[in-house]
Order: sequence, then C-alpha cells, then structure tokens
Amino acid sequence: MSDDRFDPYSTLTRGMVVTILHRLEGTPDISFRGVFDDVEPGIWYSEAVEWAASERIVNGYGDGLFGPNIR
Repeated sequence: MSDDRFDPYSTLTRGMVVTILHRLEGTPDISFRGVFDDVEPGIWYSEAVEWAASERIVNGYGDGLFGPNIR
C-alpha cells in the first residue's frame, strides 16, 4: 500500500491486478506507448498496464480509459 504499509485485506485495484500478473510473468520488458489516456508514464503500474493491453488481457473501458484505481 506504501513503502512502509502492507494491507493484505484491501480490495485490489485494476492497476494492482495487472501489476501482479506482469510480475508473475517475470516483468517482461515493454515500451510505454500511452495506450490509455488515464495511465501516465512512470507510475508503478504503467508498464504492467501496457503489457496487459499488448497481451490482450485488458482492453479498458472505452474512450481510451483503463481505470487503474478502480476497485
């Protein structure tokens, strides 16, 4: 949840889920292209979202939105 806080009972966000999947796959390299308007480069989930989209695991909500913080 932060650098010094772990919350195992928290509800996962969409950003968390794709980050877990990305890490389970060994954190494959991906170049950030900005597939979704609401995912900025350099955020902890950015590369995972791009990877999940490139693997067709996620496709967002339409209108260029992914909703990384939606639980």
